[in-house]
Amino acid sequence: MDAALTSASESHLLRDLLSDRTVAVFVLPGVARSTVARQVAAVKRAGGLAPVVAQLPADLVDPSKKTYVDSVATSSLKGGSDLGVPQRADSYERIGAVFARAYVGTGNSTMIDTKAREIDAELQGAKLVQLADTPVRRGALVIVLAARGPTEGRYATAYRVIEGSLVSALAARSDGAVLVAPRPTGAARITAGWPPGVRKGVPLATVNIAAGAGSRLAALYALVAAANGHPGDYGVLGGRVRLPPGLSGTGS
Repeated sequence: MDAALTSASESHLLRDLLSDRTVAVFVLPGVARSTVARQVAAVKRAGGLAPVVAQLPADLVDPSKKTYVDSVATSSLKGGSDLGVPQRADSYERIGAVFARAYVGTGNSTMIDTKAREIDAELQGAKLVQLADTPVRRGALVIVLAARGPTEGRYATAYRVIEGSLVSALAARSDGAVLVAPRPTGAARITAGWPPGVRKGVPLATVNIAAGAGSRLAALYALVAAANGHPGDYGVLGGRVRLPPGLSGTGS
């Protein structure tokens, strides 16, 4: 992908792309710190703000910890009538909604209010999140950085379901989101194995290359596309590079 972007510098391509928009960055287990730092730096070079950088622990996506995760979600959801969680939502859609209420907003509604502070305290107390800094705003846009995850067996299957429910719940409560991750082994798309229909109507784009300047650029352009109502899957698809609108000559 980097070769497809050599005609202009990263700084030129990023200039004013986000223009003061707030971005919450969620990091799933296994992502290198350097990858996180470079993606956050790219957000700032694009004129955006990154008030939330949240490291999510292995326990959150460990199927054997589901009961614990659900108990934290249940506690945090008490009195949270504005979370919009369907009654039949699974544990990870519920906890995703909880994370979103604490760290994700929409439009100009990104201030940290009392409920957000309460949930943040619960999540940190439960050791289900580690923040780089105390957030002063929530992110209207969301970037999720993920590693490849487990590749075989029942654990791998469960992980894909958990990832899909969690990421989609975050994206659904944002103005736009992008998942940046390598493709699962043997899969054409990084959403392979997610629950059916979980992305329907959700402003979530994906980029299936998780390293290098090209990945960072594609992530931010895909994020903007999702926020503008045009989420898509980008990266290397079917052996060909597919760039998001603004980086490609065709716009999609």
